[in-house]
Amino acid sequence: MAKKLAKDILELISLEYNSNEICELLDIEKQELYEELLDLKNKGLNLRRKYYSNGTMLYKTIDNVREYYDTKKNERTLITDFSEQEINFLVISDLHFGNELERLDLVDKSFDYCAKNGINNILACGDLIDGTCAKKNTDVREQAMYFIKNYPQDNRIQTFAVAGDRDFTALRNQGVDLIELCNNYRHDVVIAGYNNAKLNIKNDKILLFHEIRNGFRQEFDIPLLLQGGKNRFEVYQNNAFVEINIPPLSYVKTDNPGAVELIVRFSGKGYIRNVTALQIDFDKDIVSEETFKMPYHASNEDGVQNEEDYIKKLVK
Repeated sequence: MAKKLAKDILELISLEYNSNEICELLDIEKQELYEELLDLKNKGLNLRRKYYSNGTMLYKTIDNVREYYDTKKNERTLITDFSEQEINFLVISDLHFGNELERLDLVDKSFDYCAKNGINNILACGDLIDGTCAKKNTDVREQAMYFIKNYPQDNRIQTFAVAGDRDFTALRNQGVDLIELCNNYRHDVVIAGYNNAKLNIKNDKILLFHEIRNGFRQEFDIPLLLQGGKNRFEVYQNNAFVEINIPPLSYVKTDNPGAVELIVRFSGKGYIRNVTALQIDFDKDIVSEETFKMPYHASNEDGVQNEEDYIKKLVK
C-alpha cells in the first residue's frame, strides 16, 4: 500500500499537480504527503519546490546543477502571475514557541486574519522557537517538534521565514536544526536561512533579517528590509531602502504584541514601487497605516522575472 501511494504521488508530481491537488486526489492529509516525500528523500529522491503567490506549491525534479545549488542558498522565489501588480503579506516575528510568554492564540489569530483578508503569504522574521533560552522547555528537539505540530496549517497559506538567534541556539548548543526539521515535516514553513533570508519576487527582493551574535546583514542593495528581534513597530527610510522593525507576536520583550500587514505594489518593470504598512493589534485591529515610496529603478530591458501564467497552469 505504501509503495502504491508513493508511486501515485510521484506520478502526480510528474503531471505538475500542486500539493493541495495531490492531497485532494489521493485523499490524504498534508502531513502524510510530507512523510511520504521524506521517506523518498531518505531513499535518494531530491526534489526542489516552486512557491506561488496564491499559496500553492509544486514539487519539481532537479534538471541541472544550477537548480541543485539554488536549493542550498538562503533565498527562495515567490512566483507571481503576470497580472499581479499588488500582493498582501502578513509579517510576524518572535513567536518564541516553548517560552512561557508565548502567545499561540495570537499566532492562530494571525492565520484567521490572513484567511479573512485573502492573504496567502506570511513572512516571519525569526525566533520561531525559544531555543536553549526557554524556561518552559529546554529539550529543544521536543520544542522544535512542538512548533512543527502547533504552528497552524492552512492549505491556502504558506510562511517564508528567517531563523533568528534563539533558533540558532538550538543548533549551536544541541545540534537541532529547525530549518532542516521544517524542510522535512512542514513544507508550508519555508525557512531560507539563519540571520538572513531573501525572498525573490518579480525583479526585486525582500530581506528578512534577525540579528545573531557574530552575524551580519548580507545584502545592502535590497530595497525592503523586514527585521525581527525588536520590541516595537518602527520604520526607517532613506534613498536606498525601507527598513521595518516587526513587533513580537508574543509577550517576550513587549506588553503589546502585534503584526504588520504589508501591501506591496509593483511597477510595470517588476520592481517594488511602494509599500503600505498597517500595524495590527489583534485586539484592536489596525493601529496605524503608512505608505512608503521605494527607491527608483532604471528600466530593465530583460523583462520581468519570476512570473508565470500560473492560474491557467495550476487549475486543472
